[in-house]
Amino acid sequence: MPRDDDEDPSAPLDLGPEPARPVYPAPAAPPAAAPKAPAVLRWGVCGVYHTAGELAGFPGEDGVIRYVTSGVTYTAPPLPAGWRSVPSEPGRYELPWPGDPAAARTLRHLRTDLERAARSGVLSDPHHPLLVELDTVGVGLADLAGKLHRQRWGLGLVQPDNVVVRGREVVPVDLGFTWKGAFGNPPWDDSPGRPDWLDPAGPAAALWDHPPARQQFADPANGVFPPADPGSDVRTIGRLLAWLISGQTGMVLPDVGGPDGPPPAWATVADAAAGRIPSADALAARLRQNPLSEYFAPPPLADDPAPRTATGGTNWLTPAALAAVLLMAAAGGGYYYLTGGKTGPTGEGGNTTGNGEVGSGGPGDPAGFEAAAGEFDKAAAAKDRPGMWAALRKLLAAAPPEKQAEADARRAKALDEWVVVLNETVTIAGDPTRRLDAGERFAALDAELKQLTEARPATDPAQREKEQQCLAVVAEYARQFGPPRPPSP
Repeated sequence: MPRDDDEDPSAPLDLGPEPARPVYPAPAAPPAAAPKAPAVLRWGVCGVYHTAGELAGFPGEDGVIRYVTSGVTYTAPPLPAGWRSVPSEPGRYELPWPGDPAAARTLRHLRTDLERAARSGVLSDPHHPLLVELDTVGVGLADLAGKLHRQRWGLGLVQPDNVVVRGREVVPVDLGFTWKGAFGNPPWDDSPGRPDWLDPAGPAAALWDHPPARQQFADPANGVFPPADPGSDVRTIGRLLAWLISGQTGMVLPDVGGPDGPPPAWATVADAAAGRIPSADALAARLRQNPLSEYFAPPPLADDPAPRTATGGTNWLTPAALAAVLLMAAAGGGYYYLTGGKTGPTGEGGNTTGNGEVGSGGPGDPAGFEAAAGEFDKAAAAKDRPGMWAALRKLLAAAPPEKQAEADARRAKALDEWVVVLNETVTIAGDPTRRLDAGERFAALDAELKQLTEARPATDPAQREKEQQCLAVVAEYARQFGPPRPPSP
C-alpha cells in the first residue's frame, strides 16, 4: 500500500503552510453497508495508512485504524492509551479515540496556531486558550516522561507530528512501535523494507541524542538497544518545547534576551536541552513555576503592578521581554532570532538613518541598479552599514522587474545588519548611565526602517512581515527609552 504524502520524512521540521485545522480528503466510499466513509489521518510516522472508523473488535466503537509495514512490531507502553492489534488482519492496529479522531491536534497544529495568534497580538492575555493549552502540553510531556522513566521506558521517536493533544492529555501515538529489519544487524540501512522514518538525516533528527534506528526502542524488555536514558529524554523535551514556542531547532539552543537575562520560560527549555535539569520530574516542576505561556505573555514587573494597555499607560516590557517578542518575527515559515550580547558593527559616531529620499534614479533603470548594487556589495564587504543603506535606497528605486529578486536579497541582508545594531542597543539600554544614548539610537533605528518601508515596501510578503515586526519592537523601545513626556492634562 503506498505511503501517505505526510509520511515523507524529508519534509523539514520547521513549519510549512499546513493549516491549523486541516481537512483531509476521504478515500473512496465503502460499500453501502458500512456506517460511514473513513477519513484519512496524519498521525505520526509509524504507519503507512491511517483511517478513522469503526474498530473491528469493538462494534460501534470509533477510533483510529493504522496499518504498518512488514517488520514493524508493537509493545503497549505503561500508559492509559494504547494500540490493539487485530490478529485476524496482520499489520492492522486500532486505537479507541473519544470524539472525532480526524479533529485531533498534534504539536505541529498547536505551533501553527501559536504563530498566527502571536502575529495578531492576542497572546498578550495570559489566559488565552492557546496559552492554557501550551502550558498543559509542556507539563504534560514532562509528567508523561516521568511516568515512563519510573517503568524504565523511554520516549522513543517523540516529535511534533506524533504527539497528539486530547483535552488536558498528551498522547504519544508512535510510542511502542519498532522495526528490526528483515535480516542482519542494526542500523539496517540497506535492509529491504526499511521505513523512511528511520532515516538518520530525517526531519526530527535534531531532537534526539541517538540516530532514529536506535531511538525508536522505548521498551526495556523488547529492544535491540536499551531505551534512551532519562537525561537524554529530558534534553529531547527541551528541544521540542523550544521549537513549540519559537520555531528554533537544534541540539544546542542560543541564548536569548538582554542584560536582564532570558525570559524564564526560555531559560527552562534551554536548561533542559543542555542537560542542566536532572530529571523529567524536575522539568515538570520548573514548567509549573515558569510556564511556557510567559514566553508570549510576560507578567508585569514586581514594582510595576499596572500592566500597559493597548492605548497607553504604564511601561512594563523590559529589554529582555521585548527581545523575546522580536524572536517571533516570522520569516517565511522560519523565525528571526536575536541573541543577547551578539556583537557587530555599530557605526559609532554616525547617523544610522542616512540622509535623503529613497533612491535617486527612476524605476526600471538597469544601469542605475547595477551601479547601486555594486556600491551596496562594496559597503557590505567593508562592514559599512550606513553605506549599505544609502546604496540600498538607490538600487530599490532603480530596480527593474527582472532584478526585483536581487533587490529583495540585498534588502534582507541590510535588515540583518539593522538587527545586529538593535541587539547592541538593547545591551546599551541595560546600562542606566547610557539610557539617553540608547534612546537616541532606538529613535534613529526606528526612523531608518520606517523611511524604507514607507517609501518602498518590500515585494516579498515574508520580508514585509519581518520588517513590520521589527518596526513594532523598535518603536516600543524608542517610546520607553526616549525623552520623558509631559503628563497628560
